[in-house]
Amino acid sequence: MKKNEVAKPIGLSRPSGRSLQVRICIPQDLQPHYGGRKDFRISLGRVSATEAKAESHRIRVEKEQEFEAKRRELLLAAQPLQDITPELAQVVAQGVYAEGLREDDTAREAPEVLTALQELAETSPVSAVVGAMLSIGGKKPSRAAQGASMDGMSDEEATVLADLNALKEGHVALDLARRRLSVVQPVADRVARRMGLAVDWSTDAGRAALRLSLEHYRRAWKDRGARDRGEAIPTPAPILAPAGGLPGGLSKPSARHKLRDVFDKWKTSGDNPSAATIRKKEVAVRFYEQFTEDASIETLTPEMGSEFAGWLLTKCKAEKTAKDHLEAVKSLLNRATKQGGLGWLPENPWLAWRVKVRKVNARKPWRAEDLVKLFDSELFKAFELPSLPSAGGAAAYWVPLLGLFTGARQSELCQLRTADIEADGEGLALFITSERGEEEDGTDETSTKTAVSKRRIPVHPELIRLGFDDYWRDMRKAGHKVLFPQVQRAPGRPAGEYFSDWFLIYRRDQGITTRWVDFHAFRHTASTRLTDAGVPDSVADYLTGHSSAGRGSARTYKHMQELRAQQAKLAYPEVQLPRVYRSSGS
Repeated sequence: MKKNEVAKPIGLSRPSGRSLQVRICIPQDLQPHYGGRKDFRISLGRVSATEAKAESHRIRVEKEQEFEAKRRELLLAAQPLQDITPELAQVVAQGVYAEGLREDDTAREAPEVLTALQELAETSPVSAVVGAMLSIGGKKPSRAAQGASMDGMSDEEATVLADLNALKEGHVALDLARRRLSVVQPVADRVARRMGLAVDWSTDAGRAALRLSLEHYRRAWKDRGARDRGEAIPTPAPILAPAGGLPGGLSKPSARHKLRDVFDKWKTSGDNPSAATIRKKEVAVRFYEQFTEDASIETLTPEMGSEFAGWLLTKCKAEKTAKDHLEAVKSLLNRATKQGGLGWLPENPWLAWRVKVRKVNARKPWRAEDLVKLFDSELFKAFELPSLPSAGGAAAYWVPLLGLFTGARQSELCQLRTADIEADGEGLALFITSERGEEEDGTDETSTKTAVSKRRIPVHPELIRLGFDDYWRDMRKAGHKVLFPQVQRAPGRPAGEYFSDWFLIYRRDQGITTRWVDFHAFRHTASTRLTDAGVPDSVADYLTGHSSAGRGSARTYKHMQELRAQQAKLAYPEVQLPRVYRSSGS
């Protein structure tokens, strides 16, 4: 080929007296779904050679995409079949035999295949001898360029095909002797899916059916060799679902259910899921629908679960997010099983799949110099509140300080109600819990991330010195039910969502741009400082809302006097703040 010359597309030809056309073979497994048609012959009209090449490539890509979509459609439409009957196994095996001979028909007739055989013949030592004997000179034009021919294969091409068939027949014979069922499984699966069935080949019945199919596969290759010797071996018709029903009295399952059907049942179940939990599971369902094109759960295979897990890793920024989405989908599939209560599935086909999350200690405690930067602003030196609505007014001042001295999450703090704080004679006690307060007080429902997070802890003396006691009393006096009335919160969303956006902007403005040095890192900071100060792990865990696996339950600490003594050890000597909050009553 000359430099910069574009290879001529396979299937491009100009029949005698007609315009250029491109021929695209329909894959054998899809031919029954195109009415038995074997190919498309598409005219390109009056175009130049260069235009014809470009257009034929475009059409071929378009048709390949169509074939792939058709295969996916058939895959999703197949009905699951746990145990294949001997009668149906016989039908599938016959279909495997027919597939083998149909492939042979294509090899002997399709111009694209004949072109490949011709190229092999020209480089084959055997064909070189034959060519010399027949005095064949020069290179023949491509079979694809010649189009359909009445002359059939040349002697050289037939020799190459016979050699290839003999080689393959020997391999398949060994496969049969060694019971290599994986060789025939893809062919058997295509035949079964054309019948509208997705067979579980891993069962005893499935393996027996594959052994029978392998025997028929071996017979097909033996008959292909007989054809090379000139024997007339007819090609059976493709196997589709038999008219009047499947063999052996088998009937197709009629019930079809979507994952969203399971999701809707779960939402109204006795589990009484929170709005946040529903929202997260909704996102996972949408990912499932996007990946599977909203396939019925009855059509799912274990292989699809593996592919879905891998696909999630490409769509999600963090492995933990991908893991959560997969687990949410799996939990719904569990509910769809007999054990789960709905009985729509015999078992969860994706139960075995996991997304492994590599443990990375990304978040570390705040460094002393970063804490100095964070609180070195007029917000904390003069109580100049930000104008951004997402800052939540006074929450911009108090929530970071509360996070630093409690280790609580920002949503747990942003949702606090005035009823979540009480004076007990020794100071203030803070409730971080979803049970405290009345539903009829008109506030948004509160929530904590875990059961361990529901706790009653003292308010740190440093917060009292900075005026938190006065602030709380001012909010109660003003009639506010929530402690930070200016915090914005969308229905069903975490209370700290908008506040988190503001805090990100604020800390970057203060020169803190290191990733993972964020609000959540206050939890690690408080825990580390408490441990360094000699506070027992179980007490530190109780104060910050961490679980205490292996160290006893931290929730046994009920005496506020003991908690206050331990909490007072939590100190940040590098953060020296003046009291800037002034009570409305002073």
